[in-house]
Amino acid sequence: MKKLKLLSLFAFFSVFAFAQTTTVIFDVIVEDYQGNPVQNHLVMFDDSINTYFYTSDANGFLGDTLTTSLAGWFQLSTSDGCGGWLAVDSTHSGNTTYIYLFKKFTLCQGASVCNFNLQAVPTSPGNPALQGYYSFSSTYSGTAASNYSWDFGDGSTAGIGSNPTHHYQQPGTYVYCLTADNCPTICDTLVVAPTTTCTYIMYSNPTWFDSTYTYKFGSTFLGTSNTQYTWLYGDGDTGYVSSPQHTYTQTGTYFPYLFIDSCNGQMDTLEVYARKPITLSGYVLDSQNNPMANYPFNFSVQYNLPGNGYYTMFLNQNHPFLETDANGYYSATVYQVQYPGMIQNEAQVFLYDTCAMVGVNGNTHYASLNTTPQTFTDTLVISCNGGSSSNCSAAFTTTLTGYTVNLSFLSSGVNGSLSVNWGNGQVYNVASGSTPTQVSNVYNTAGTYVICATIIDSANGCSDTYCDSVVISMPNPLQCNAS
Repeated sequence: MKKLKLLSLFAFFSVFAFAQTTTVIFDVIVEDYQGNPVQNHLVMFDDSINTYFYTSDANGFLGDTLTTSLAGWFQLSTSDGCGGWLAVDSTHSGNTTYIYLFKKFTLCQGASVCNFNLQAVPTSPGNPALQGYYSFSSTYSGTAASNYSWDFGDGSTAGIGSNPTHHYQQPGTYVYCLTADNCPTICDTLVVAPTTTCTYIMYSNPTWFDSTYTYKFGSTFLGTSNTQYTWLYGDGDTGYVSSPQHTYTQTGTYFPYLFIDSCNGQMDTLEVYARKPITLSGYVLDSQNNPMANYPFNFSVQYNLPGNGYYTMFLNQNHPFLETDANGYYSATVYQVQYPGMIQNEAQVFLYDTCAMVGVNGNTHYASLNTTPQTFTDTLVISCNGGSSSNCSAAFTTTLTGYTVNLSFLSSGVNGSLSVNWGNGQVYNVASGSTPTQVSNVYNTAGTYVICATIIDSANGCSDTYCDSVVISMPNPLQCNAS
């Protein structure tokens, strides 16, 4: 996925100075009329202040996390491939912290011919006399009578023909575009490197979203297609691409090296720390408390390092999109790196209510500062009325009064059986009849308990199980000292 940004400086400084901001998170799938993914299709995000352009990847996916005006409007839009336009608008109000939006764009039946890729390659790589000369081509299946109009992105005269050559006078990043016949304009990015310099910075980042000790490596070196990279990861393994990914087998201190072309190697120090699995799970329900199947959601983890402030990771930065299953159930896990000195771990699930056009946030959960796996559960209810017609839902909310936990079921009474396992060896059962709307239990010991409720409605042939956790805290016992 590639992202380009157009920015009005006056608008930027005005909004920055006087407006609050919100985080907009979106995932988009682009497919043809037969449901096949469409690659390199241009999609625009516009919030009336900034305009960003994206291109879909090989799976037809694109997504991003952006900061925009807290009280305003934004639009995702794209060409339908046949001269038309597809768009989705959204507004958000001053009390919205996160907005999550999932959209699937389906192109028209005649759009396949306009789904093509661009390529720009140096005409004579390694020849200093011809540095900056590039040859352009595309996979457009035109004819001898086809019209090609190239914009090389440097203000020069437009190029024509299917395979033009162009000379860039200065190094830099250029957006070049092709308009072929009546197809929408397709653009790509080209980095014209300066004369080889050995001044660059290497870096590495953890992946966060798998249980292994995996890191992504890269550098600030502006290479070409002929640049040679050699990575020594410090554990005996090597890599030979510009931005590799490597998995270490254990924690510890490593000293990776990077060699580029004839430059001297650069070394970095990498500390590989243990990771903590944090899982968020639960159900998404509609306004009638019915499960919302295949509903997109996301979640974030936030941690605080002394002297560096808060860092926030959004799950969709590494995953195309997440959605509930056929029963409205969601579950996702992040493997958080346990940096020394971490002060606080926070995790929160959130989604976008497509009916009320607002964000819906789950509770903020605080994970312990260790590597012990933890699971948190939340039920999120949206204003839509589009879930299952069945009233067979075991979802509940909990309230705590002293050592007593009260369960309030979100659905009305079901004519069937109910079983509640309180997690402490006690079980509440209703064999038949109308199930109660509330039940309670008193705990005698402090701890974390997982409560699970199961409803069986034999008349409608359905059943459902829902679980949530509660934390019971006991006061310290009074101590009497006789003297």
